[in-house]
Amino acid sequence: MNPVAVRIFDIKNSKTVSDLFFMCLTEGEDAGKASKLFEAIEESFEANEIQWNNCASLSVNNTNAMVGKQNSVASRFLQKNPNIFIRGCPCQLANIAASHANDAFSNAISTNVEVDVCVDCFYWFDKSTKRKGKLVDYYEFCDQDYQSVLKHISVCWLSLERCIVRILKKYPSLKAYFLSEHFADERFRRLNRWFNDPFLELALFFSQAAISIFTNFNLLLQGFTGCRNLRPYMHV
Repeated sequence: MNPVAVRIFDIKNSKTVSDLFFMCLTEGEDAGKASKLFEAIEESFEANEIQWNNCASLSVNNTNAMVGKQNSVASRFLQKNPNIFIRGCPCQLANIAASHANDAFSNAISTNVEVDVCVDCFYWFDKSTKRKGKLVDYYEFCDQDYQSVLKHISVCWLSLERCIVRILKKYPSLKAYFLSEHFADERFRRLNRWFNDPFLELALFFSQAAISIFTNFNLLLQGFTGCRNLRPYMHV
């Protein structure tokens, strides 16, 4: 499914409105290829008698299949109407910038808060009821209410800040767990080493302060679109 939204200027009411156009369902081995996606969009245009010269712009994510100079959805749109304005996803561009900044910070402190802490911490407890039960004891010992470790999904750009905030909120209990328990597993040994480093908490606080800038910027851009996570986005 590649939901297609349209943004139309309502001349009668002098306002711009956004709405779902169609789901753009494709299937088969080539379901994700630009040719298949464009074919589904073109068929829907024809079925609804939409003229290509009425399409003013196309806003999609920044993959080659979508915005590549050749053999992409965007290149096919331009063949139909050379005056169409192509815009990549600004949220994704902001995420790329944030990722590069995070890589530079990670190299400086030799720890990647996103991958080494948030991801490892979640997966250490994810499938083990026994580990979660033991963690409850440390929450009680540190006089904290139990809350699970949140899962960070790399393509969900707003999840990282929440994960960092949750780890900081439960830091005493998590630190007590990883410094008191003993496992030979490499993931546990990494977490034990990081929670044993007093600099980790400072790194988490710094990341929390920095990532909020990108989170707020991302939310601002998503607010402008009016149809979050609906792509492609065609202006008619």
